Amino acid sequence: MGQYHYPGLQLLINLLQDAEWLVRSDAADDLGELGDVQAVPFLLPVLKDEDWMVRRSAARSLALLKQEEAVEALLEALHDEDEEVFENVIKALQKIAEEAKGASQPSTGEDLESKEKLVWSALEAIKRIKLR
Repeated sequence: MGQYHYPGLQLLINLLQDAEWLVRSDAADDLGELGDVQAVPFLLPVLKDEDWMVRRSAARSLALLKQEEAVEALLEALHDEDEEVFENVIKALQKIAEEAKGASQPSTGEDLESKEKLVWSALEAIKRIKLR
């Protein structure tokens, strides 16, 4: 295992695989509150968890962490049938788009701009669908 900024990070990552949905949900929430972006790759598969509360927690945490690497998984999660999961996925995409737009010196230049456009386009399409 790699070196993490916070000693409890590995424990929380391991708890994402627990048999109990409440433990997985709490671990996902705690990872977002911890604020360590190293958790992002471990939260992405949790967007497909069997329990909606766990998926919601993962989306909430990704909204707090605001990392563009989550965009593709979040866009896939827009198909989630649970309304709370869907709403939290939208919030996460908005936070990531806002963060990308506010970045003073984007590290990936043109690639970041295209991802930002993709997120905003998706959000606009969702708003149009909701207004129908």
